[in-house]
Amino acid sequence: MQKTKAALWEFLQGLGKTFMLPVALLAFCGIMLGIGSSLSSEAVTDGLPFLKAEGFHLVFTWMANTGLVAFTFLPVLFAMAIPLGLAREDKGVAAFSGFVGFAAMNLAVNFYLTARGVDLEDEKAIEDYGIADVLGVQSIDTGLLGAVAVGIVVSLLHQRFRTQRMPDALAFFGGLRFVPIISALVLSVLGLLIPLVWPAFNGWITAVGRGIGHTGVFGPFFFGMGEVLLRPIGLHHILVAMFRFTDVGGSGAVCGDNVSGALNMFYAHLDCAGAPNAAVTDATHFLSQGKMAAYLGGLPGAALAMYHCANRRMRPEIKALLVSGVVACVVGGITEPLEFLFLFVAPWLYAVHAVLVGLGFLTAAVLGVFIGNTDGNVIDWLVFGVLQGSSTKWYLVPVIAAVWFAVYYFLFRWAIRRFDLRTPGRDQEPEQDAGDEEGPAPDAEKAPARELVAGKYDAVAILDAIGGAANIRSLDNCITRLRMTVEDAELVDGARLKKLGAVGVIKLDGHTVQVVIGPQVQSVKDAIATMIPVG
Repeated sequence: MQKTKAALWEFLQGLGKTFMLPVALLAFCGIMLGIGSSLSSEAVTDGLPFLKAEGFHLVFTWMANTGLVAFTFLPVLFAMAIPLGLAREDKGVAAFSGFVGFAAMNLAVNFYLTARGVDLEDEKAIEDYGIADVLGVQSIDTGLLGAVAVGIVVSLLHQRFRTQRMPDALAFFGGLRFVPIISALVLSVLGLLIPLVWPAFNGWITAVGRGIGHTGVFGPFFFGMGEVLLRPIGLHHILVAMFRFTDVGGSGAVCGDNVSGALNMFYAHLDCAGAPNAAVTDATHFLSQGKMAAYLGGLPGAALAMYHCANRRMRPEIKALLVSGVVACVVGGITEPLEFLFLFVAPWLYAVHAVLVGLGFLTAAVLGVFIGNTDGNVIDWLVFGVLQGSSTKWYLVPVIAAVWFAVYYFLFRWAIRRFDLRTPGRDQEPEQDAGDEEGPAPDAEKAPARELVAGKYDAVAILDAIGGAANIRSLDNCITRLRMTVEDAELVDGARLKKLGAVGVIKLDGHTVQVVIGPQVQSVKDAIATMIPVG
């Protein structure tokens, strides 16, 4: 039973991580779409007539069309990214098989509907089955959920059959070549079942979405709080994806088309002219606007409080750490470098932080702020707020952020001093930690002899602190952290990893470990991967 739970936990961790590749593309495409659509809109060009020039119009239209890449092909991107992320070897074959499986499933759905005599152009049939054009095939639009199912099935088939041996007469179809073949066969069979089960399943999801919609502004509150509470264990990606891409986040007609998912609805709105309807504004409550209170104001206020509460002699040493964390949060929408500075020393303070993030979502919804996308950073504020005009109420965001800055600053300053929290710079003075204050630490002696990753991370020493190459079963990363399965989590030296630049170390169980590095985690992971026999 314990092994089953550990395997399920590892699987969910890996699944959440696989969402990052398409989501990263989606965030970039969203910015392209936002800039292109706003600077080519009549509201902007009327005020800046020079933008009506044909050259500008073509450039901005091209940007908007480029931004539609991820939005238009999102399901197939997930169907490819999930097996790509879950596969430990032959990742290219896994991704290729994901596309094959997704196409095979939709072709099978089309076959079933046609064989049953369903009129694919009939409005009632379209509404009953959710028929849509999927990669040029009239199929049932299963959206993200169908893509995730395809990705999971293909990853399991890849793991099971990538070394499949065939009889001599069929040897050409064995090994890796067999993976897309078996994927096409299995997903074709599953595709025949979708018209039987999808209407009921989709009805349940829609009911959940309507239930959340009936909670009003408290829906975004619980969503924002839940995302923060799930972040330490890495499962927030799954929650976020459900709201962004399925009926859970809302559904409704946008420019004549029925669209599901908060982010899908917001992007669909950007792609057409006109004011957003109620369904779009309600869905956008779950997007960037809710994060901005904490990301642009609250967490920078907490960072300033930690700086002022640090021992004066330690302030120069932690200044770079805090400034880099603030920049990552405000510009990149990446909060872990700051959150993990107090998560482990005061989990209750992190819980308060989660409530304040939820209140940020609630406040933005109550005040009618309308700023979408995914990151909640200053770029989203400029592109999807300022550039879209005053109807987004972008001017309220600095006010809200200023209030949250003050709340976080005074709350953290009081809590750190009242409970003597060991936030950065409040540990023992350096000269008290070592008997010989002039003798450098062992890691410091080794680092100059080796090339440092991103100028400050010693990959060799980090690998040694993890327990060496022999202790690592699997290694991967998400936006800010190394995600590992190890032989023995007790061999991972968290204190030493922090001295080597890690923000925090999370031991989820005896074999699952996460090391929070920050924005440069990909470079650190790549450097470590060259020294171990796993990818």
